[in-house]
Amino acid sequence: MEYKNYQFEFTGNGFDFFKIWIVNILLTVVTLGFYSPWAKVRTNRWFYSNTILNGDSFVYLASPWQILKGRLIAVGFFIIYIISTALFPILSLLFVLGLFLLFPFILVKFMKFQAKYSSYRGITFDFVGGYVEALKAYLFLPIGVVFTLGLLAPYTIKKQVEFLANNTYFGSIRGDFSGTTELYWKIFFFYLAMAMLLILPGFLGLSGVFVLLIPLAYIGFLLGGVFTKVVKTNTMYNHTRFENITFESSMKTTSLALIYTKNTILSVLTLGLYIPFAMVNLAKYKAQTLKLQASDFEHFIALEGETQSATGMEVADIFDLDIS
Repeated sequence: MEYKNYQFEFTGNGFDFFKIWIVNILLTVVTLGFYSPWAKVRTNRWFYSNTILNGDSFVYLASPWQILKGRLIAVGFFIIYIISTALFPILSLLFVLGLFLLFPFILVKFMKFQAKYSSYRGITFDFVGGYVEALKAYLFLPIGVVFTLGLLAPYTIKKQVEFLANNTYFGSIRGDFSGTTELYWKIFFFYLAMAMLLILPGFLGLSGVFVLLIPLAYIGFLLGGVFTKVVKTNTMYNHTRFENITFESSMKTTSLALIYTKNTILSVLTLGLYIPFAMVNLAKYKAQTLKLQASDFEHFIALEGETQSATGMEVADIFDLDIS
């Protein structure tokens, strides 16, 4: 079976997005934050519409009112937290525990919202992950990482990526992640090397060397964050398929680190005015390092379009909100 490559593209430019971004900032400030859901929708619609695959763009379908519902719920919880902990300080510990237990639920709702209100060629995505599965992957396993001094980290990352990929649908086709734990051990060994860089001089009594190594180790740990993102992104895409559709992600740690460095420096020097250009730079790099591979992409899209038209889009309900 012959597979054809389809390159993702991002066609937006920083100046166009800057106009949207600055208006969003001003209106959000003037309305004391009330405009933020509309700002988020405008931003997402612009980025989606400029993300191109095989000549067609993606579409963001959510409305500001759905996001506003989620924001109001979050504000309500925050107000309850402030008042209750002021009257009964011991409740703050219960709220922290509750937040930990609530995080997997928030993640599931966020993923479902993002998927359900994203579409390509009229075909929407979906996310069907459940709370218990998310609780294991994002709460219980990370706790295990701490108690195993990081040894459980590769397996934890694998289960988290697996949870996201295997529960994502494109139309009626479910994602299938085939990555293994071994692919993530390189992250563990990277951080182990950084830790040893700091620990060994202390054991050997080389205090002078230790002082010199601190800035290098700090840079190393920052680079580790970029390295981790690259490994997770490439592994997720390169080992996930939707029937006859596969992906090829070719992100590089050095390239992404240079983009982050440039974006950070220019954003600081311009007092934040470079932020929209930084967002566009990152979107362009993500698109240019991602390809889709399929044997008969147009036929696949046509069949999925007919399937979704026949079944109809799921009716929105009260739980369709962005509570991220």
